[in-house]
Amino acid sequence: MLAAATTSLPESIGGLRNWDYRYCWPRDSSMACCSLAQLGRIEPGLALLDWLCERISHATRPDLLRPLYHVTGDEPVPEGAIAELAGYAGSRPVRIGNAAENQVQLDALGPVIDLVHRIFNSGGGLRPEHWRLTEQIAAVVVDQWRSPDHGIWEIRLARQHNVVSKVMCWLVLDRAIQLARITGRTAPAIWEQVRQDIVDDVVDRGWNPRLNSFVSTYDGDSLDAGLLMMGFTGFIDPLDERFVATVRAIEGELCDGPAVYRYRNDDGLAGIEGGMLVCTGWLIQALVACGRVDEAHDWFDRLLIPAGPSGLLPEQIDPATERGLGNFPQAYSHIAVIDAAVALASHGVTS
Repeated sequence: MLAAATTSLPESIGGLRNWDYRYCWPRDSSMACCSLAQLGRIEPGLALLDWLCERISHATRPDLLRPLYHVTGDEPVPEGAIAELAGYAGSRPVRIGNAAENQVQLDALGPVIDLVHRIFNSGGGLRPEHWRLTEQIAAVVVDQWRSPDHGIWEIRLARQHNVVSKVMCWLVLDRAIQLARITGRTAPAIWEQVRQDIVDDVVDRGWNPRLNSFVSTYDGDSLDAGLLMMGFTGFIDPLDERFVATVRAIEGELCDGPAVYRYRNDDGLAGIEGGMLVCTGWLIQALVACGRVDEAHDWFDRLLIPAGPSGLLPEQIDPATERGLGNFPQAYSHIAVIDAAVALASHGVTS
């Protein structure tokens, strides 16, 4: 499953925020398959997990997944540019390949094990090889969760202690422990210990009392829309005043018209991108979890604005022009629609 079918459609018209998304990200693909499983389609998720098991069996370090893969498997996807092409609306460079394949993205492990858990709860069972995958990834988390990484947004700066990555490490262990219990397996004691250690660490270093919000990096002062996932993954009670305050802070700092930005801090690149539609989906789910269902429904209408006659969605939206930006069609954006619709439907809201 690809992140998108295109390369170099710009996040900022005329700018250099142009990326090649014609690859399989285990994180994005696992999230997509979780969304499909909510709709009763578990076959894509089972096939993806089999494919990921194969990737690990071919890896030089069998306990780790790369951030992204070529659709045919394991060959590298070095990043380059086609200098002869002018790019869409003069947006250069036109890139092929993606250097993010060499990053450390601990957050990517969470959705993979969440998919194993989701398929089991959807009646798909737990195959022995998928339990082995769960054990391998849980071992990675136990060993590496305290390490800095590049995070969910693949920022091309030095590694940091990204709070979303810590939460996704927690997700691995939480879902692994749940799977062990409901299938009669014994979860190693270290899993429960580290799961609690992660919670304690995030609350201690990921909370900024001055901003009255969780923040993007340890001891930092910037926000990240990915923090919205804390409230609907089970990491924190969505009615906990700290999460409620974080949602309010993100609304105040990262929302602009129909757009929800992933962050506002400097990421080392020139230009300003649009709002990420997947972040709009996370906001909707967080609002539903907080009991603000009417507001969540209003945001759902905004989420669909850039869907043209095809009904397909780009990666981002320009809040000023409501024009779609980024690669198209974007898997993340369609995940946002499915998950937001399911969240709303669970409270009796239909669109």
